[in-house]
Amino acid sequence: MSNDIKIIDHSEQINAIRKKYGEKFHHLKEPYQEAAQVWGFLNHNAHGVLEHYQTEKVVDYKGNKAEIHLAESSTGNWLIGVSAMTSISGHCYSPSVFSSYGFSSYEDARLAGIIELQRFFDREARSNNSCGGASHKIQCEEVVKILQSEKQPQLDMFGLLGGSHAR
Repeated sequence: MSNDIKIIDHSEQINAIRKKYGEKFHHLKEPYQEAAQVWGFLNHNAHGVLEHYQTEKVVDYKGNKAEIHLAESSTGNWLIGVSAMTSISGHCYSPSVFSSYGFSSYEDARLAGIIELQRFFDREARSNNSCGGASHKIQCEEVVKILQSEKQPQLDMFGLLGGSHAR
């Protein structure tokens, strides 16, 4: 699996919709409908969050959790959201019609989600937060390693099968 992700950039269209409706665009129904059309989604809630998406649990390690939320549109575009949780912090959002960037395949969307989760846990491992002790940092470092292995699942499988590149 290559780390070259094909990103679909609809930031100009999405920003134009926001600008068209002004600062209070989030109080109107029309901006959400227009943004949904940009991506090819039909079903979203009143806040633009997609109603139908799959959640893939990527890591569940000693209370640290990492999930990717993946939604495919009728036009084959993919949007993501992520959920990351440690014993002292977290970060999450759901796929939304107001996402500026999407992906052309499930594989690219999943990889982008893994990279985002990896960055979160890497920041946590390097944080000087007084609540996070040594064990917190070590656990976050382990999650980063697990996520790294998720970026290259076929290489890990080859190693498990006793290939010449086994670790």
